[in-house]
Amino acid sequence: MSNYQYIVHDYQAVQSADISLEGITVLAGINGCGKSTLSRWLYYLVNGISRFESLLFDGYIRQLTELVNRMYMACLEMQIHASNAGERKNGESQAVKTAFNRLNQLRFVSENSITEAQEIFFQALYACSTAMEAYLKNDGRMTPLHQKRIMNFLHLQKAEGEEAGDVAERFVEMNSRLAQRLTERLSDSLEQRPAAEFFQLVRETFVADEELPADIHLSEDGVDLLSDTVISTLFNLRRAIYIDTPVSITAGDGENVFWTEVQAMIKSDPETELPVGVKKLLKRVRGLLGGSVELMDVEGFGNKELRFVSDDGVNIGLSKAATGFKTFSYLQRLLENGYLTKETLLLIDEPEAHLHPQWIIEFARLLVLLNKEIGTKVVIASHNPDMVSAIQAIAEKEGVLEKTHFYQAVSAGTSHRYVYKDLGQDIEEIFQSFNIALDRIRMYGTGGI
Repeated sequence: MSNYQYIVHDYQAVQSADISLEGITVLAGINGCGKSTLSRWLYYLVNGISRFESLLFDGYIRQLTELVNRMYMACLEMQIHASNAGERKNGESQAVKTAFNRLNQLRFVSENSITEAQEIFFQALYACSTAMEAYLKNDGRMTPLHQKRIMNFLHLQKAEGEEAGDVAERFVEMNSRLAQRLTERLSDSLEQRPAAEFFQLVRETFVADEELPADIHLSEDGVDLLSDTVISTLFNLRRAIYIDTPVSITAGDGENVFWTEVQAMIKSDPETELPVGVKKLLKRVRGLLGGSVELMDVEGFGNKELRFVSDDGVNIGLSKAATGFKTFSYLQRLLENGYLTKETLLLIDEPEAHLHPQWIIEFARLLVLLNKEIGTKVVIASHNPDMVSAIQAIAEKEGVLEKTHFYQAVSAGTSHRYVYKDLGQDIEEIFQSFNIALDRIRMYGTGGI
């Protein structure tokens, strides 16, 4: 099982953080010390690196579909004027529309995906050129202004007296060269994995409104994956899941990338064959819940809803359940749908939120067992003494304390900047920070606050 080191310097509230990701990692500190910032960027890095090829391919497909969509709009316009002239032909526009839909359905699997995308693009291109030639042959069917407008839209100029076939041929040549350049650029990026393009993809995919860190690193087994020029491959991590609040699993549609992804995972179909370790954990979760969360058809609405079905027959929408209840629910769904594996990094902000003390301990036990039984790496951000002490005690009892690391955010000496101090397996300093807060409460009314 690989070990990971995650480093961030001089970014927002984080002055310095050098974090080991070996089994279970606990980030402790006051609100505003950068715990969530560290979790977000770890999510961006893991998913950005593991999906690098797919993200590159998706960008390539977006560029091709933009071109094909332009062809489709031009074909529709030409079709309208042909119809007005008494001759309606829509075969070409339908062929272009079909190509557009097929391109949008493509996903990167191998180099064959690029070849298929090219073939689909050229089908659209030749259909559009056929329509263009047919509609330009008789100038009487479109006014010169209509012709000029369509040509400008397709970035073409029809010379005086130029034959329709020659215009269509130039259109094919121009777009063929453009598609070839896009394909060559994609192939080069897939082969060279340039760092600059990686961070641009991260910005476009995850963090369009957040500045990029100048000094950030993620290493796997001692090898830095983020050099100045090249992004290396992640061998043993395939996915990061970030839960910033249990409310995310039943929230409505929005632009939160974390919520959107989690909802897609928990609403997917369960795996038919689950490892023994996963089955053991599912049994424990269902026992704690006294039932299970299921994706069920909603009568009369034609869609599906997450519902809790108890062992004694209660059946309610999960959105109506207590927020603390949802904390265990998302673990159940992620487990049974096959998303928590030895190649998963699970990041959770304040997992203790909305849980009463007994369930804090039970949830800590589940997190420890996730790592022990399945190999899932877990990072939690917490400022709750019960959660921190439960993680330590249960990790020790289960024999995984050696791979459990605690970090305390301490002031860097300047306002709102923090250094993450490596405490190893010792949580005494974390409890000292809790005691400081209690001391301040005791001082209330004495003039000390």
